[in-house]
Amino acid sequence: VNYVGDAVAFVVADSRALAQDAAELIEVDYEGEDAASGTATALDEGTPLVWPELGSNRAFSYHIGDKAKTAAAFARAAHVTRIEFINNRLVCNYMEPRSAIGEWYTQENRFVLTTGSQGVHSMQYILA
Repeated sequence: VNYVGDAVAFVVADSRALAQDAAELIEVDYEGEDAASGTATALDEGTPLVWPELGSNRAFSYHIGDKAKTAAAFARAAHVTRIEFINNRLVCNYMEPRSAIGEWYTQENRFVLTTGSQGVHSMQYILA
């Protein structure tokens, strides 16, 4: 487990009751580790890595615009304001339950997967 909400088990069953029975048999034994708990220090040397095999806590780098023109605009500005925002974590859970129900419709000769997701198109791509 690398972060709060990281999936640790997957249950496939022929019925909801069997799935619940199987889920109740799952036992997870966690070992505590140091954590990277803030984005402000996530890239600092010595901060524990969420994914050690990647060698950094940087998720991605994205650049848009002209860096030199932006720097020049700030240098010419009569006044520059700086502000720091701190977004506290109020609750750490998904808006959707990260669950799915697969059903075979014999009369229609098709399989239907019902899942709550904020990324239905990427879900379709991953499954296909």
